[in-house]
Amino acid sequence: MILLDTHALLWALYDPDRLSAKAVERMSKGDELAVSVASLWEITIKHSLGKLRFPVSLQDFLELRVYQSSLVVLGIDSAILVSLGAMPWAHKDPFDRLIIATARVQGLPIISADRRFSEYPIECVW
Repeated sequence: MILLDTHALLWALYDPDRLSAKAVERMSKGDELAVSVASLWEITIKHSLGKLRFPVSLQDFLELRVYQSSLVVLGIDSAILVSLGAMPWAHKDPFDRLIIATARVQGLPIISADRRFSEYPIECVW
């Protein structure tokens, strides 16, 4: 299984040319693709602020593109919160910090173009 950062999920769905060749190769290996519920929370907030638009409604995006797809949606549990609380503050974005903590606890690599992810002990594919 491999975890997609929020932008990687959106690019994979709507603008795949923005993904790196390495990310595309890794995603096509047959591993299950996962997304943190933190990414869905971030998407919902940005959509409600008008910073993010879809060719479908937010409800259709969540139901059809995420929950009824082959994506695995990973929740946030106490182990992730404990990991989050122990993380250094190299990255300040709360959604990215939750995604990083999820990857750490689940032992998953992350597909992300965010260079700050490499400051944490996780495998970042880009």
